[in-house]
Amino acid sequence: MNHLKLVKTRGRVSMGMGPFLLAAAVTLLSGLIGTDRGVSAFEIKTGDDNIKVNWDNTVRYNFGVRAQGQDQGLLKNPNLDDGNRNFPNGVVTNRVDLLSEFDAVFNKDYGFRISGAFWYDQRYHDPLGNDSVATSNHLVNGKQALGLSTYTNYLYAGPDGELLDAFAFGRFDLGPVPVNIKVGRHTVYWGESLLNAIGSIAYSQMPIDFAKGKAVPGSEVKELFRPLFLLSAQAQITNTLTLAAQQFFQWEPFRYPEAGSYLNGNDALLKGGESVILRPGVFAVHGADAEPDGTKNWGLALRWSPAWLGGTTGIYYRRFTDMQPQVNLMPVPGKYFFSYADGIDLYGISLATNISSLSVGAELSYRRNMPLVSSPVSILPGQPVPQTGDTFGARGDTWQGLVNIQHLIKKTPLFDRAAWNAEFTWAHAATVNQGMPYYLGRDGYNQIDRVTDHAVGFGANFTPTWFQVFPGMDLSMPLSFNLGLYGNSPLLNGSSEDGGAWSAGLSLDVFQKYNFTLAYVGYFGEVTNDPKTGAVTVTNGPNAATRDRGWVSFTFKMTF
Repeated sequence: MNHLKLVKTRGRVSMGMGPFLLAAAVTLLSGLIGTDRGVSAFEIKTGDDNIKVNWDNTVRYNFGVRAQGQDQGLLKNPNLDDGNRNFPNGVVTNRVDLLSEFDAVFNKDYGFRISGAFWYDQRYHDPLGNDSVATSNHLVNGKQALGLSTYTNYLYAGPDGELLDAFAFGRFDLGPVPVNIKVGRHTVYWGESLLNAIGSIAYSQMPIDFAKGKAVPGSEVKELFRPLFLLSAQAQITNTLTLAAQQFFQWEPFRYPEAGSYLNGNDALLKGGESVILRPGVFAVHGADAEPDGTKNWGLALRWSPAWLGGTTGIYYRRFTDMQPQVNLMPVPGKYFFSYADGIDLYGISLATNISSLSVGAELSYRRNMPLVSSPVSILPGQPVPQTGDTFGARGDTWQGLVNIQHLIKKTPLFDRAAWNAEFTWAHAATVNQGMPYYLGRDGYNQIDRVTDHAVGFGANFTPTWFQVFPGMDLSMPLSFNLGLYGNSPLLNGSSEDGGAWSAGLSLDVFQKYNFTLAYVGYFGEVTNDPKTGAVTVTNGPNAATRDRGWVSFTFKMTF
């Protein structure tokens, strides 16, 4: 995780049968309920045409193998090495996921939806490769030990699960105005961002699963959103004018690869982090985080689609709470914790239109009182500590912009079809109103992760497809790439110069129901090494600390 640096310090593998047995059971279940080829939903017959009930299940099996050797500089930093040491070679994941979705609709206007995720990873039940107790950030009874935290085990090992969607919806007329309303756990997505949510109008609108995004570079933002409990409404004021509103009643932070997991780059972060090593044998313990009030998050949006525009423009206001933290370190009594800022104002405009055969989206937004990339805040005895919604690190006013393009290429001599998209992002800190001594763009700070006046990032996906390579089978080649083109963003986990990720693979769709994908995923970014010890002391960007974690992934997915 970029810039949340708490300190800058100078196995045996068994395949196991758990995932295969679960996959076999799910496959058997799909046969028993009698789904047909090419059909991805299971409709439950109610005998009433006014009541529609669907129950969809998607099972995914993922097997991953490490394809790079360990970076010795990363291993020599005791706060960057646990995930690296836990998986020195061989299998890094052997996982089955099940997503179950249930929908019921009454008279086409009212209904509810419930969904849940379940998982099991045999690799996290097998012995881990870490044998360095002295550099382990995992604690047992207050002492360094090998293994994983309870939260990391929950999120990765399983068998476990979580509730996702759980909401009711309805449509009614308020005079001449149709109104749609949802209440419960669901997702809301405003603006036109496609590949990067950090600088978007939708930033911290919903918690984002960056753990999934890191494992699958090129994932679209909407695929990574996680639901929260909220009330959202949309009113169609005229044929061309729509008003939307939202009020949240729950808050959760972004989800990143957790401490000790294969793709984690910092052992002290976030929910799964248990300690930060200050020097050999001396560590600070993760204390209670200052989490915010979940109700201080609301917004309004107005979208206009006149015929002459050939698209839609939007204006937005959001009052929100950050879902990424700043770090606080208390040397006495040896504790660190995270604090999340509220009271952030966002004003934004967006445009979505077509230019010839291109689909174009653009955003420009201004955030007031936004937390900025900061060094840890050191709190001495007797000094105040952040309370709910407070942060003591740098905050200021920022500008963000993005432009993206989507296009579908028709048949050529090289492929039958190809879909591609690309997005440029820009970020700039206009003012710093608080915590300048901690800001990584302050005068006198000259490390490689120094925040620059402007930062520009780029991401792109390109997927050519060949139809009917075998009867009922389509072959595609998904390619993705993202890169910090210029400068380091003032926004936490924004673009970082010369840092990024890429992936390349082959994907086979069988009868539009089964999918097999083989891919390589790699990460890159700049680091600074101590000239005496060779240990990495500074990492620049969210992928620099996992620059040696390239891996090969095989995925099977089916829906029934």
